[in-house]
Amino acid sequence: MNLKNMNMVSLWLAFAAAFWIIDAVVDAVVFNEGSIFNQIFQPGTDDIILRLIIALIFILIGGYTQGSKSEIKDYSTGTTEGMQILQNIIDNLPHLIFWKNTDLVFLGCNKKFANELGLRSPAEIIGKTDFELLSNPKDAEIFRENDRKVLDTGIPEIHTSSREINSEGDEIWLEINRMPLYDAKGKIIGVLGTSEDITYRKKAEKENLKLSQTLSDRVKELTSLYAIDRAIESGHDLSVILDEISDIIVSALRYPEKAWLRITIKDRVHNVNKEFIDESSFISGELKVHGEPVGSVDVGYKDGIKNSIEEIDLVTAVSGRVGRLVERLDLQDKMIEKERYESTQKLAAAVAHEISQPLQSLTIISDLAKSNWGENTHLLDGIPEQLKRISLLVEKMLNLTTVETMDYAGGVEIVDILKSGGGSAPKSRKVLVIDDNDAVLNLLVEVIQKQGYEVESASTGENGLSLIKENNYGLILCDIKLPDISGFEIFEQVNKDLEDSAFTFMSGYIVGEDNIELIKKSDGFMKKPFTVEEVQNLLDRVFENKE
Repeated sequence: MNLKNMNMVSLWLAFAAAFWIIDAVVDAVVFNEGSIFNQIFQPGTDDIILRLIIALIFILIGGYTQGSKSEIKDYSTGTTEGMQILQNIIDNLPHLIFWKNTDLVFLGCNKKFANELGLRSPAEIIGKTDFELLSNPKDAEIFRENDRKVLDTGIPEIHTSSREINSEGDEIWLEINRMPLYDAKGKIIGVLGTSEDITYRKKAEKENLKLSQTLSDRVKELTSLYAIDRAIESGHDLSVILDEISDIIVSALRYPEKAWLRITIKDRVHNVNKEFIDESSFISGELKVHGEPVGSVDVGYKDGIKNSIEEIDLVTAVSGRVGRLVERLDLQDKMIEKERYESTQKLAAAVAHEISQPLQSLTIISDLAKSNWGENTHLLDGIPEQLKRISLLVEKMLNLTTVETMDYAGGVEIVDILKSGGGSAPKSRKVLVIDDNDAVLNLLVEVIQKQGYEVESASTGENGLSLIKENNYGLILCDIKLPDISGFEIFEQVNKDLEDSAFTFMSGYIVGEDNIELIKKSDGFMKKPFTVEEVQNLLDRVFENKE
């Protein structure tokens, strides 16, 4: 090999190396496929194959340019052995390869390119133009225009994608590379082009992009639903929660700036971007409470933009959550209504009980005073104390803010149950009075004593129970509300042993339905405040068997 040939080989090797570097820079900078260093020294398999193909082609073209015109014209029958080897190499590459002179006349191609044009061999392309090979003159002009641009500027065209429709009507994508060819003096003598069918890659990219978008939408949907759950659990009122949910939904949509939203709950309507509402196209999620529809969540876009499947799924999931929220609030409202009712009952029961005690004392004092004013003037000293208790109670009730600590005995008022004694009178004329109010207790003891009966008293349920077990009483007059155990509990414990005793309840409370049967088993019930005459009548019925 002479010096001239060696220089020419070196030049074409330099061209090959230059393309290697240019392609590496383009991949790294334009396509963001790693660093320039890695692209130059550690390229991927596809990049290596492409760059080696271009290098071989540069060497092949260099060999052609060194041959004589007769050798080029004789290309159909063969050139040198080395050129034949290079031709065999590029014929077996998966890329379409061609090269042209500055007049854009084909100088050669590989077998795959020739087959694509319907030629029997690469040699048939030599000397032809795009107009002779392509059936559509418009396509031929486009190819020539792109080739001419490379020849005029000397700037390679790397990784250019072209969408085409083949003879069967299918969409295909080609990745095209064009680069100028130089002679030993650095003059452009032609253009080299390669193309690769990347239809499969494009479809894969579309599928990956679609999958990526779907995953992104699903992540956005799950994130939005998580935020909505947090808003629902925040404990805010419904208006605040609907504001938060609306912001979350609109932010999760593809085009928040064009979206509108409407949440309807019974007679409440909550809107976002009301002016965008387009009834012709929107998605709707039904709200249900206890299985019955009570409203909906409606989402849409202005300008007729269609909602995506992911947005439909989001609205469906949100409507379910809002429906459960409304159902929960509905139950809470019913619970609050019930609590208000029970609180009112508690208050009524508490007032009745508290007022019944001082009223009971005043009633007894009044009755005793009327029956014998002279002997009972000392009782008048107790009147101011009882009036003061009533006054304090009224003041307390006016300032009452809660009744949570007050006892409540039920919601059914029991009228006085006073039974006449049946059979023979009790053997004992002894009476036991059990009441936790000292004033009432002392007055009752005095009233009963004046009727000629022996009386004992107890201010707690436990003391009263002990006295019942240790003594025989003809009458037990027992308050229901006691500080330790109730009058009901006392009656249940001693009832089976009260053959010769009459057990009568007394209370200022409203007595519940669950205790009616228990009261019916006793010998009577006296509702506070009762009069002295009622006490006397009770004593007469129990001990003298009078109607």
